[in-house]
Amino acid sequence: MMSLREKISSLPQAPGIYIMLDKKGNVLYVGKARSLKKRVSSYFTRGSSSLKTERLKEEIGDIKYFITKSEVDALILECSLIKRFHPPYNIDYKDDKSYPFIRITKELFPSISLVRIPPSLTADYLSRENCILFGPYPKVKLVKEALRKIRKVFPLRSCTREIGQNKSAPLCLDYHVGLCAGPCQNLIEVGDYRALVRRVYMLLKGERRGLMKELRKKMYALSKQLKFEEAARIRNQLLGLEEITGTAESGSFTEAKTGGICSLPLQELQSALNLPSLPVHIEGLDISNLGGDFATGAVVVFKNGVPYKNGYRHFGIKTVQGVNDVQMLAEIARRHYSQISLSITCSTAIHSAGSFLLPDLILVDGGIGQLKAVSNVLKELKLKVPVISIAKKFEEVFKEENGRIKKILLSLTSPGLHLLQYIRDEAHRFAIKYHKILRDREMKKSVLDGIRGIGEKRKQKLLSHFGSIEKVMESSIEELKGLGIPEKIAQQILETGSTGS
Repeated sequence: MMSLREKISSLPQAPGIYIMLDKKGNVLYVGKARSLKKRVSSYFTRGSSSLKTERLKEEIGDIKYFITKSEVDALILECSLIKRFHPPYNIDYKDDKSYPFIRITKELFPSISLVRIPPSLTADYLSRENCILFGPYPKVKLVKEALRKIRKVFPLRSCTREIGQNKSAPLCLDYHVGLCAGPCQNLIEVGDYRALVRRVYMLLKGERRGLMKELRKKMYALSKQLKFEEAARIRNQLLGLEEITGTAESGSFTEAKTGGICSLPLQELQSALNLPSLPVHIEGLDISNLGGDFATGAVVVFKNGVPYKNGYRHFGIKTVQGVNDVQMLAEIARRHYSQISLSITCSTAIHSAGSFLLPDLILVDGGIGQLKAVSNVLKELKLKVPVISIAKKFEEVFKEENGRIKKILLSLTSPGLHLLQYIRDEAHRFAIKYHKILRDREMKKSVLDGIRGIGEKRKQKLLSHFGSIEKVMESSIEELKGLGIPEKIAQQILETGSTGS
């Protein structure tokens, strides 16, 4: 059991929320920080502090925390937890100073916006304005950014337009950047729009669990009704909500080998995949090819659930001809992990400069065939690393255990599955990027370069029309002349193709 001082020293230098509890586990204070370690440590450094802070320090029995992506996400989560737990030590705002509030109007199509008023005047403001207020909040800038994030997930309008039967008003920029559903042009039904309002209301009221449950239930219902487009829209709201509020629940913190950082997706994967350790270091493999031409492979690295781009590697396929994804994956696995195998001597030097050479988990894009290909390579190299594959059609996960292939079903809303999808998609993106580089390089360098009268413009025109050098060489003089190529040069092109130059 770690002491309070040890817990504070192990806090990460990351944005997030810290929760101070008394010895009975009751919440005393909820705060946000740009750096959790610096902020929490500041309470216990020598120097003058208020009587209230001194009293708080005496009562602290434990400290928990959430990691968030940014200070803005921390602000939203902080407000949610304060409304949920009503901590006795959270600040009472001075009544004579203006603070930012979030306002939701009570209209047929409510708008959401930021207003600044002194807390003492909220009752008077509500009597004059037909709206609901949330707040006060400490910083205007953070509230503005938070509102933008919320509207990205739940696109409510922020304008003051009166929306009636007249739909002549043009759509504003907010609609085109995904911040508004376009009620002014009747692009969303009243019921659907008010459902968005209710979800924002639940989020700002701190009813996160209920909101997540409602969205999951709605998504499953739409899927059963074969309304997949609408179900995907709800799924995106779920993903956006998880990004804003974090995926861990209060009180579910663990001290893992990540240095104290709580990561629900990693814990879920360790449990679901029966892994020997937390998959802090995951590598994703994928290939990209077009009819076997310019085939490439990619390895991407994720550490603690986020991309580690210094570890990314790409490969041009050398030993496989034609379209054979399975053998291509085997090639890049052999080339990549044989280098690591050479670095491991006597099975002891498994890390270098403080970072593990071998991953805790390897993810392959594909099905059982792709999984077996990479697993067999690792067996050849005598490397013991868990390998899984993820098949796109039904997002099924496969793992080999004791010589048998096991199918593992993860919930479509599972944070663990979302992480695997992220790694898979990132590997695919990186493989395609290198594929395009090789293809573009080849298009700029071809046998056409040796033909007098074929400059860069004519070469690009030919490749754009025919699609490849081979197709250019298989064309006729008439086709080439139709593209403005003089007959003499057209004959040279075809003669070059027939001699195989």
